[in-house]
Formats: sequence, structure tokens, C-alpha cells
Amino acid sequence: MHSKSQVPELSFIVPIYNVSRYVAKCLESILNQSQKNFEVIVVDDGSTDSSLEICRELASFDDRVRIYSQENQGQGVARNLGVKLAKGSFIAFIDPDDWVDPKMMEVSLGKLRATGADFLSFRLQFIYEGGGFGYLMPAFRFLVLAGESIFKCALIDDQIYSSPCNKVYKKDFLIGNDITFPNIRAYEDILYSRLVARSARFCIFTNDVLYYALVRSGSTSRSITAQSFHQAVRVIQLEEELLAIAKSQKEIRTIFSVHVRKFLSALILKTAFIADSKTSYLENIDIVKGVLSSHPISLKTLKYLRIRSQISILLTLFPNISWILCRFSKFIGYRIY
Repeated sequence: MHSKSQVPELSFIVPIYNVSRYVAKCLESILNQSQKNFEVIVVDDGSTDSSLEICRELASFDDRVRIYSQENQGQGVARNLGVKLAKGSFIAFIDPDDWVDPKMMEVSLGKLRATGADFLSFRLQFIYEGGGFGYLMPAFRFLVLAGESIFKCALIDDQIYSSPCNKVYKKDFLIGNDITFPNIRAYEDILYSRLVARSARFCIFTNDVLYYALVRSGSTSRSITAQSFHQAVRVIQLEEELLAIAKSQKEIRTIFSVHVRKFLSALILKTAFIADSKTSYLENIDIVKGVLSSHPISLKTLKYLRIRSQISILLTLFPNISWILCRFSKFIGYRIY
């Protein structure tokens, strides 16, 4: 049995909910870190399968693993509890069906301690459950960002992506700025990323690939329904309320509108792949028409985005064409992610 003899440097926070097939691999990848002074906070979000028992079995062999349970409230609430309970100076969020590189802690903390940055981002690789590599996060163009540039980049997922899992945060930074996940069931990562970026004074990047995200058909992020579109609208409303971008911040407001378009365009194209029928696809688009019209953009403002995102936005201006192209792409074997 491994025993904690000192205050942990890093707290890995792992929310779990019905992931019995995956969670052992996730936790083992954390426990196999090259540096050993850490803790693993597992927050069971009301699992009904054997996930909790599997975690307890691992914890019986390594008391760096601490297990807590709550009624099902969503992974955002579970992560918030994990931060509250964390003893480490740094925080890392790990999804229970993913795994991390053995040097994730060593590389991240080495750079964070050397620079004093509020958070560090590393690259993430998607892996298909059936085998094979998916999308690889591109190399970062800058290794340091400071001031308002952090917020501008985060709004449009430029370098600073919405996922909290490809980052390590200073706990004092999160606590001091009262940064928490919103109590919502979907897209909470998006709002969290914006809150982090708005408060950060400076952040750093490494091009090391330190996190592997499993793409599985049953995960929440792979299911698109009408409720997904309603939730997307709610998240955008929350962003507008909590970020409170002033009218005088004209460039920020423009970039926010670009973000709204980028976010909803990705959702529209994704549902074109997944929807059971064209009718349901078009009905889902109707749900977000009001938000889209409230955030008009021009060809000039698309300059903030990469070509791929520009094309996505332009495609969704023509829903029927988007439907045909996405269904054809799916037919010939193209996979999203």
C-alpha cells in the first residue's frame, strides 16, 4: 500500500458516473505518474453500476485515492466538490473514461513552478473506442499568453480550448477568483473556460501530448437531441450574464458573437451526422435561430477563426446543403472528432 507522508502537490479530480468499463484504466494511468506526491479525488455522481466498487478496490491498495459520493447532480457539481476537498497546490480534471501520460504531472508542474502561471495547457489526443487515433489537438502557436489576449483566445477556442482536461490549474487561482462549474448538465466546460480566461493574468502552453480522450458512442458529448440545443442556448445566456461584457468592449463583443456562431455551427453540423431524420435536424436548427440572429457576423469578423471554422459557419448558412454534405461524408466513412 502506498501511503501519503506529505501534503500532495497535485490533486487529480475524477468525477465518475456509470463508467465501470473504463475507470480502472483511468485511475491506473494516474497512479503510474513518474512523480508520486499527488492525491486522486474520486467523486461518484450517483453511479448505479459497479464504478464505485472498482474505485474502492483500487483505493484499498493506494491511500492517495480518496473517494466521495453525492446524489446525481452532474459532473460540474462533482468537480466543484473535488476542488473544495483538494489538498494539492495544483488541480487537474480527468474524465473517467480517459487516461493520462505517465509524465503529465512531472511536465506540467515543472513548467508551472518555473513560471508562476495561473494555468498550463497541454495537447490532447482523441482515441476511438474501436481502435485508431482520432483528432490530435494542433501544436500551439504561442507558449505564453497574458492579459486580455487570454480571454480573446478562449472565446473562440484559439489555443485555449473549452476542455478543462487538457490543463493544470493553480488551486489558489481558482479559489481566489471564485471560479466554479455552473450547475448545468451540458456544456458546462464552455462557461468554465471563459471564467478561467477572464480572470487569468498569464498562462503557458506545452506541445507535449499528455492526455488521451476516448471517443465512445455512449458518451454525453456524442449524443445530440433537441435538449442539446436548448442547453446550448442556456449556456450562451449564462455566458452573457456572467461575463458581462461592456458595450465599450467592442472587439470583445464581436469575438463573443463569433464564438456563438462557431459553437452553434459545430452543433448543427454534428447533428447533421447524428440526426435520425432531416426533419429533426431542421427542427433543432429552429431552436437556435433566435440566438443566431442576435449575434450577426460578417465575412470581415470571420478573420478571428481558422479556415475550418470559417467553412463550418458558412456551411450552416445553408442548412439543406449542410445536411447533404454531412450525410455524404458519413456515408463514405468520415468520422467527426
